[in-house]
Amino acid sequence: MKEAVSEIKKVAKNDSALAGEGVIELFIRLYPALMHIDSSSGALGTAMNKTIDSIMPILIKADKTSESSLFVHLRLALLN
Repeated sequence: MKEAVSEIKKVAKNDSALAGEGVIELFIRLYPALMHIDSSSGALGTAMNKTIDSIMPILIKADKTSESSLFVHLRLALLN
């Protein structure tokens, strides 16, 4: 997860829209595992919370510059 977050942050410096897409792709891949984590305790829950906390600002910034809402894209992807 650290490597994925690091790559997303590097891309965000030059292209916030592409970084936002990277955040969405990471969420889509992690979502099945997130559904089964008790985030109130444990190292895995803590790691996931830190990951989400560190990349949400990137998604928010990218969503503001994107032509279509990345949050809508994320919601639709997770529902499918």
